[in-house]
Amino acid sequence: MSLEGYDLTKINKEMHLLIEKGTIGKDPVLLLQYSNGFIPKEGWLWDYKKDVGDDRVGLAKTILQIVSFHNTCGGYLIYGVEEVEKDQLFSPIGFDPAKFNQAKIRDLIGLYTGSKIEFHFDSIDVDFLGDTHKFGILHVPKRLKNEPPVQFIKRGPEKKNGFIFDVSDVYLRVADECKKSEKPEDWQLLYSDRDIQEVAGIDFNVGAKSSNLPHNLPDKHLICPKLIGREEIVSKLWEWLSDPFEYSKILAGDGGKGKTSIAYHFACQFVESPPYAYTNVIWLSAKEKQFSGFGNEYYELKESDYSSSETFLAVLASHVGRTSTECEGIALVQLKKLVFEGLKTFPSLIVVDDVDSVPDEEQKRIVDYCRQLGGENTRFLITTRKKFAYSSDLCIEVPGLPMDEYIQFIENQERRYKIAPITKKDARKMHVATDGSPLLSDSILRMVKIGESLQESIRGYKGQAGEDARDAALSKEIGALSVDARRALLAIVYFKSCSKTELKQVLGYEKLRLQDCLEELQSLFLISEPKLIENESRFTTSATTSMLVLDKKSELAFDHTQLEKKVRELRKGVPFQKKEGNRKKVGQAITQAMAFLKDLDFQSALDTINSELKNQKDNPDLLLFKGRILFDREAPDVAKARSLFRKSYDLGQRKSLIFDYWFDAEEKSSSANGMIEVAGHALREQVSDKASWHYKYARGLIIRSRARDGVHKVDDLLEASSSLSKVIRDQSAASRQLRIQESNELHDLIWHFICDLDSISWISGFDYINIMISNGDSRTVMYQRAHSCLKEVRAELSIRFSDKKKEAYDIKVKQFKNILGSRSDTDQNDRPFDDLLVGLEA
Repeated sequence: MSLEGYDLTKINKEMHLLIEKGTIGKDPVLLLQYSNGFIPKEGWLWDYKKDVGDDRVGLAKTILQIVSFHNTCGGYLIYGVEEVEKDQLFSPIGFDPAKFNQAKIRDLIGLYTGSKIEFHFDSIDVDFLGDTHKFGILHVPKRLKNEPPVQFIKRGPEKKNGFIFDVSDVYLRVADECKKSEKPEDWQLLYSDRDIQEVAGIDFNVGAKSSNLPHNLPDKHLICPKLIGREEIVSKLWEWLSDPFEYSKILAGDGGKGKTSIAYHFACQFVESPPYAYTNVIWLSAKEKQFSGFGNEYYELKESDYSSSETFLAVLASHVGRTSTECEGIALVQLKKLVFEGLKTFPSLIVVDDVDSVPDEEQKRIVDYCRQLGGENTRFLITTRKKFAYSSDLCIEVPGLPMDEYIQFIENQERRYKIAPITKKDARKMHVATDGSPLLSDSILRMVKIGESLQESIRGYKGQAGEDARDAALSKEIGALSVDARRALLAIVYFKSCSKTELKQVLGYEKLRLQDCLEELQSLFLISEPKLIENESRFTTSATTSMLVLDKKSELAFDHTQLEKKVRELRKGVPFQKKEGNRKKVGQAITQAMAFLKDLDFQSALDTINSELKNQKDNPDLLLFKGRILFDREAPDVAKARSLFRKSYDLGQRKSLIFDYWFDAEEKSSSANGMIEVAGHALREQVSDKASWHYKYARGLIIRSRARDGVHKVDDLLEASSSLSKVIRDQSAASRQLRIQESNELHDLIWHFICDLDSISWISGFDYINIMISNGDSRTVMYQRAHSCLKEVRAELSIRFSDKKKEAYDIKVKQFKNILGSRSDTDQNDRPFDDLLVGLEA
């Protein structure tokens, strides 16, 4: 059946006027009459019903429809209409008004929502083609502008796929559906004027459209040109507006995750769709400069609005009608009173951005002032890197972008920066490297833009090229830590993942002192907490935090070397007890999974292991085997496999198989630190084929050195040299020559850096050469290089003499003579090196 000949705009207009008047009678029914039935369309303002349900489920559905219409534009429920042909034919069938129990429905509305909705019901008789039909008509009024949306305070009856509605749900009418409010646009609609011409895109000039609020928001290009994702957090902010008790909200998270962008986006939406009674949006920021990951530099913003709790109150007063003369020189309590009175006159949304830029005590005072000054139509939205000790009702934590939103973000940045498309696989690698941070991701994209490959850019970001971005994201937090908390943080990074007990044993802190440290670290988002293992909390850090902490280890703990040694020793001696009764089940599961693997049925093998893991989730043998399946299958899940191998090891797994698989997974993930870690574990566990593991350890060090600079680069290469020397000693004659050649090439590279880097003194260079000679490199050129280092030191003494340096030089000369004299008699006869001893005395 066609709608031709019917003007739906006109019908909506007339229906809207009937709702506003509260009309109960034939008019709404006659308006919808069409041929021998009704217009075959339900909409924003009306809904057809065959009958009214009188059981718990039917009544709850009626409540849901009434609440949805009331929250939106109001509407009519018309009873006695049957849908004969879907979306084509709605026919009158009559209705028994005795079935509609108004008192019961009013009581249930109060029970389920705690609110009162003044609906009205009546029955009417209408003629259709000579037949008279009885209808029930229910009028639902539109919620008043000054009333918050009605929400459910009690769970509704259960249906097949859940509950009809749940606690805290807010519903609205969208076209012909009753919809739960979940997206920002849903909340914007609820807090708007809800004119039908706007919500339904109908233009019939009903009332005046709402105008944007006055505001002082900064230019969006400085803050947030386009917000990707974050719908869940923005929706929580809109939902917060209906909270009758909490007038402040904090967006908290570590740097670079997008707190300011979220606050700005919400404020813009608020300006466009202002809730009733608000007159202003005020933006106050303590931030004077912003770091650009893509530009790799800070750019200046306008002068900060506040730098203390007192200046915060003063600038807020100026935005709510108070003059500087009124505020100057008055007591703090009086200043707060002036602001409080001003906010009554100018009810506002106030965004307090970057509050962590002021000292800790001032931050706390500002947050307290916001809570004291807030009211029904005065809301404070605060952004900070520091998580205050408040409940989740006050604080919304802002993590990195989830994977699906991160891919959207990367696609947007590709267009913005005109970068070639990045595959989803590579985007996932970036996500892991940056913890989903938009700021840090831009740091990688900057290097891609100038011609680096993505892999080189990620490696560069992990090294010196990403230091500025990491510092911008985290250095402020780390710098604010107490001495004890810094040392605890470094220990956690050394552990990679550790339990509270392990941390206590390494640090030597008593229980209360350790708890204080952990609370301090958690408040600054430097620690995440994975699932509990054996009923004890475990702690870890993000990849970004770990890189920054290791860069600054000497600043974080005076005993960082001893601390790392203690961690290694404790890791080596971690006890693990198996439960005797579970061994048989584990063996059966692994045996069955192995059989499936032989048939290349990876899914069945995985299902078998997962089935037993439900009973023994922390069994290291099952975890190892599951990781093996995920790694070996046709489409390997390397990230998940790595996680399983690490967890299996942490739980006590020491079979050589875990080290082989784990190393391959780290290598496939291009993680040099992971390769070093696994090879180090394997060597400490005395696995067979030590030469092979020394070689893998050296490979990891060499790969990591490419992303490092200065002394750190050379230290990695020198440690690789020591590992290669152990390989050479254990190799057969056929392989030894190849390894010697690799070792010599490595030593030549180290010599190049000794000569090229100003950060390495000639005294240190001599020590490096000495180590390489002791590692087995007895080429003539090595002794000549050692001699060259000493000559350079002697030349420096002739220019600027120092007793301390002269003493060090004399010691090195003596060492050099001992090195030359410790060679075999045959070697000394063949290579006397008399020329290398001439002129060394100062």
